Amino acid sequence: VVIVDLGLPGEQTSFKLREALLSLTEKNFEIELEVFLSHCHVDHILGFDNLKGFSNITFSSSPKTAQHINARDRATLLGMFGGGSIGYEVTKIYEHEEKLALGSEDLMVLHTPGHTDGCAVLYDRAAKALFAGDVVFAGGASGRVDLPTGDRQTLIQSLNALAKLEIKHLYSGH
Repeated sequence: VVIVDLGLPGEQTSFKLREALLSLTEKNFEIELEVFLSHCHVDHILGFDNLKGFSNITFSSSPKTAQHINARDRATLLGMFGGGSIGYEVTKIYEHEEKLALGSEDLMVLHTPGHTDGCAVLYDRAAKALFAGDVVFAGGASGRVDLPTGDRQTLIQSLNALAKLEIKHLYSGH
């Protein structure tokens, strides 16, 4: 099972992620989970409490996102938005265009910096689906660039690269 982003702590989201996971896994706490973190902002990384009881979890991301999360540095925005605790380390790193296995399918990891310097998206070429994090939203809006490591020009370059993909399904972070 692959989860894209953890969101906020379960106590703030009525444990909706946990409920979905328990239903999907039929409460099999030994199932293999991979949590792919699209970027390092607090609203995407703090929901670790939703995974309580699961024992076979890998946390993955782009190299820069892993660096920020593992250092708990200012790019995570932990200090800006009241703190919070990250109860894990990112241990699996995906380079640009590396494949993330999802059962018999592969998702392509594409580095798309701009919203943060470590943003990455997952692209399912067969389904023409993009799991976009905060890089792009339905209707054409994009992630903000005024927070640490954000860069407008870099985001434009990332959006231009994504515009070349055939996308029928867009799953954004918000």
